[in-house]
Amino acid sequence: MGTALKQQEAEFDEVFGNIAKLYDHAENIIKIAYDETIPDRDKFISEIEVLVAQIEDSANILAEDLSKVIESGTEPTNAINVRVNMAIRKILVTVDEYQKHIKLQGN
Repeated sequence: MGTALKQQEAEFDEVFGNIAKLYDHAENIIKIAYDETIPDRDKFISEIEVLVAQIEDSANILAEDLSKVIESGTEPTNAINVRVNMAIRKILVTVDEYQKHIKLQGN
């Protein structure tokens, strides 16, 4: 196996690891919702539902597109690049909206 191929494989492994971390973050948020110290679980769950769903949806898109790139053995198409960028952006926007919502509740 050539050096370039090994490097590319390591990069793919890193990206898949980062995608797996997104799923882990979503799972950890759900675990927090079921913690005994949460006073109003139903309310908290309804507040995090959109955030968790977006993280999972975006992670699915990223995993699917990375798999397509690996299986094809070619560079990502422009369409894949756009989908990946949009998936990441959607996570960031949803996190930002959630943070703003939490700050408003604190006031």
